[in-house]
Amino acid sequence: MTLTDLSKLLNKSLSTMSGKMARDNFSEKDLKQIADILNFDYEAVFTDRETGKQI
Repeated sequence: MTLTDLSKLLNKSLSTMSGKMARDNFSEKDLKQIADILNFDYEAVFTDRETGKQI
């Protein structure tokens, strides 16, 4: 999928999406929407650096 295609599906301008890609600056809402479009599940995970335990 091209960035143009993804931009259209998210109802965002190509310049907005290009900026987010360049700055690696996606909100959690953006990531959830992208996952949904791509038919993926999105999960945010915190991992304790000392124990490796995920929550």
